[in-house]
Amino acid sequence: MTAVYVDIDGEKKDVKELVIEALEETKKYIPVVVQGVDLVAQKLESEDTQEALMLMSKLMEGISWVMKVIQNSIMLLGVKGESIADGNLLDASQALTHSLEDAMPCLQEGKFFELAYRLREEILPKFREMKPYVDELHDIATKGE
Repeated sequence: MTAVYVDIDGEKKDVKELVIEALEETKKYIPVVVQGVDLVAQKLESEDTQEALMLMSKLMEGISWVMKVIQNSIMLLGVKGESIADGNLLDASQALTHSLEDAMPCLQEGKFFELAYRLREEILPKFREMKPYVDELHDIATKGE
């Protein structure tokens, strides 16, 4: 692959290096999001809803960021989602999206114990399924270095 550079604040950066950096940060960030899911669920169960809702917003941003890094890395590395890890990235990401969407009525209707359950039992396992894709994208990006 021919090196592609972008200008960031007057400095030339190799796009592949930027992808590697983003994936390395994502690998570190996934456990933080996992802990965040548990913390939000705990806050919901202890009826600390104001704190839980504030954290929930940050949690959704974190999940969205991880998914964007995966999507952008695939595009910038020129690989196909179905060729990564078990080949089920599209299905796995759609399942995560559906779980998040399915949990929203609980939030809107104030069903916080059900939301805590869905976070732990539905959303968290589906989010954890993203890790092998991040790991393999990182492996692809760092090959030949």
